[in-house]
Order: sequence, then C-alpha cells, then structure tokens
Amino acid sequence: MSDSNRPEDGAGRQEKKDAGVHYVPVEAGHYGRYEEDDEISLIDLVRTLWEGKRLIILSIIFFGFIGLFNYLFSAREYVSDAIMIQEQRQANIGGNQLLQQFGGGSVTDPRQEGIPTSMYPDIIQSADFLLGVANHEVEFSSLNNKMTPIDYFSDVYQAPLTERTADFLVDYTIKLPITLYRGVRGLFSRDAAEIVTEEGEIEQVDIRFLSLSGAERRAIREIRNRMEIDMSGGLITFSMQMPDPAAAAELNHFIIERLQSYVVNYRISKYRENLRFVEKQKDDARQRYEEAQLELARFNDRNVTITTNVARTQQEDLQNRRNITYNVYNNLAQELEQARTRLQEETPVFNILQKPSLPHNVQSRSELILILTIFVGGVFGVFLVFGVNAWRVIREQIVAK
Repeated sequence: MSDSNRPEDGAGRQEKKDAGVHYVPVEAGHYGRYEEDDEISLIDLVRTLWEGKRLIILSIIFFGFIGLFNYLFSAREYVSDAIMIQEQRQANIGGNQLLQQFGGGSVTDPRQEGIPTSMYPDIIQSADFLLGVANHEVEFSSLNNKMTPIDYFSDVYQAPLTERTADFLVDYTIKLPITLYRGVRGLFSRDAAEIVTEEGEIEQVDIRFLSLSGAERRAIREIRNRMEIDMSGGLITFSMQMPDPAAAAELNHFIIERLQSYVVNYRISKYRENLRFVEKQKDDARQRYEEAQLELARFNDRNVTITTNVARTQQEDLQNRRNITYNVYNNLAQELEQARTRLQEETPVFNILQKPSLPHNVQSRSELILILTIFVGGVFGVFLVFGVNAWRVIREQIVAK
C-alpha cells in the first residue's frame, strides 16, 4: 500500500465510524423511561387494589360494625356547664414604690395570701374533696328519687355495653395477670372502712386517716372522670357529665359551692381565729369591768359619808381599777369591730357569670366515631392488600432461590 492512499483510508474509516454513531438526547430518553415506569406502576397499583377489593370491603364492614355497635350501645350522657369569676384584689402599699426606687424588693401584702386559681383543678380532683361530693344527695329525674352518687354508682348505674365489652377484652387479654391477681386478693381482703369485730359490732377506723370503701372509691373515680374545670381568660368554667340531667346540674352546683367554701375558709382562717380571740378577750374584759364597777358601787353603799383617809384611798383605788378595766374593754370593743371589718374585706368574692345549666340534649359523639371507623376500615384494608401482595412477592422470591 502506497503512502498516497493512507489519508484516504483514514478518512474512510472515520466516515464509517461516524455513520455508526446515533446521538440520542439524554433528557428525552430519561423522561420517556420515567413516564413508562410511572404508567406501569400506576396500572399495577390500580390492578392490585381491584384484585384486593374484597379484602378492602371486608375491612370496611368489620370496622363499620364496630362503629355501629358503639353508636347503638354507647352511653347517653348529659353535660352541665357553669362559668365563675373570682374577684382579684390588689392592695397598694406605699412602701413598695419607695423600695423599688432604691432598688430594693417589695413588701409582702398579707391580702395576697391565699390559694391561686391555678390550684383549683388539683383541689377538685383530690379524694377528700370528691368524697364530700360523693356523699351529697342529688335529685335523679330519671328515677324520681334523691340519692348520693355512692348509692347511684353502686346500686343503680350500669356501664354501657361498649365500655363493658372493652373492659372485658382488655382484662382477659392484655391485663390477664392483673385480673387474676385481683381475683385472688379479693378472696382474702376485707373492706378497710368497716372492720367487724368478734362480737359482730362494726368498728370504724381512725378519722384522722382517709380510708375509702369500694363503693366510695368507685364513686370518686366516676365523678373524677366526669368532671372538668377550665381556666382561661380570668374565667373558670365547670363541666359535669352524668347519665341524668338533673343530677349533672346539681352536682355541678354543689362542686362550685364546696370549692368556694374551701377557698374562703383557707383565705380567712387566720382572720376568723383572730376574731374569735378578740371576742373572747372582750367578753373577759367586760366581765372584769362589771365586777370592778359592782365592787365600787358596793363600797359607796357601805360608805355613804367618807370621813377617813383610808376609806378615801380605797375608793380611789376601786375607781382606778374600774377605769382601767373600762379602758381595756373599750379598746377590745374597737379592735373587735376592726377585726370584723377586716374579715369582711378579706373574704373572697365569687361572681357566677353563668349558673349551672340544666342540659336537655344528649352529649354523644357516636356519629363522628361511626364515620371515623368506616374511614379507618378503608385505610386499613388498603394497607392490608399491599401487605398481602408484598408478602406474596417475598415468598415467591424465597422459593425461587
């Protein structure tokens, strides 16, 4: 081969190489593959759901049955609401401003001593507070009778079928060991509130301790779960839920009164004790004054004409004693009036913005629960279909290997 033919051979090879090259846009190629994959995935997704439609329908029916069961057999409760405002007193102390100007602290105002409203929920939820509520007789319009919540929840009230079913399933599945333990313990335990002696008499436990019977504990638990207190914007909202509308309103009213009495007694307890002390001191001073005055009158009756210095000295001594006892009595009388005024000033004032309402409509969310259970059933059925198909694919791959 000559040298003149080499360039021509190289050009020919280049033309052949260029003729075999095809330029395809990268983005167009990728987009086409992605669209094809997406289309195939969507078709597979729809096909999978269509093939598993029976499983989805069964899931919806199962959860819908649960929602319908709850709708038909759930509790019918009535809710009574009340709104209260507590007057906030703020006393100005001139010494606070002076101390703040010189970078000091502030003088503690005794009027600010009391229970803050943020502690009201804790007070109401306490067992001692609720025991008084549970022993209060209220009217049950559905029974045309008055009884305490203890008697009602022990002898009359029956939990709804939905609650009993749920408790049964939980007690004999998840809480089975606890259920067995309670059953065995109940065979050997006695009521702590009343202990029967050998003579057959009932011996009460020490009143210094809070000892609750089974009926009292159940009533307290029911009331605690049914009551609610909300603190917002200076307003205190009380809510009480009961199976009877009249009982809900009366219990709500009694809870508010009991809380007011508790707060007032706590706030003015020291002022009340001070008032009692001053009253006792005043009565003693009055008795001493009357005795001194009577003794002076008897001396004057016996000595109509005083001719000796000894008699005159005794008369002056009796007069001084009477004057001293009168001054003490007069000062204590003034202090007593001041103590009464202070007691009146320090008594917290509660204003009822809305009285406890007498509910007429049943408070129930069964319709909402029914809709939610149907929706949950559909979602659960979809996930169940995909789970079954995923397990089928994994099993086929394991068998193929």
